Amino acid sequence: QMNRPIKFRAWTGNRMIDFKEVRDMHATPWNSSSLNWMQATGLLDKNGKEIFENDIVVIPNDDYTPENGLSPTVIGHIWYMAPMWKIKDSEKEGSYDLIEFSDYGEKCDDIEIIGDIFSTPNLIDKK
Repeated sequence: QMNRPIKFRAWTGNRMIDFKEVRDMHATPWNSSSLNWMQATGLLDKNGKEIFENDIVVIPNDDYTPENGLSPTVIGHIWYMAPMWKIKDSEKEGSYDLIEFSDYGEKCDDIEIIGDIFSTPNLIDKK
């Protein structure tokens, strides 16, 4: 898909530790099973924030028209389904390929990160 360094952050159960802290702890997904691991996708959201697995994002709703009463945006979360990063739609259980939002550059101007499934689960639990 794209050449990029493999980067992780991790949720400890009460706080997010970034790539530098993870590295300083010498923690890896293979030796620290108590941490919830999230891999970087290599893409940035519209605010220039790096998009990670399990981030909760807002994207435009393709099905929206002013007349049909649907929301103009969709909330979903980032997940990996080999070989693609996907955005899983929290409302209709569909999914979108993350790469489609990037125009094959690094920045995704139609995606905004609003949280992640660990620190802000309420954003996605709408059922």
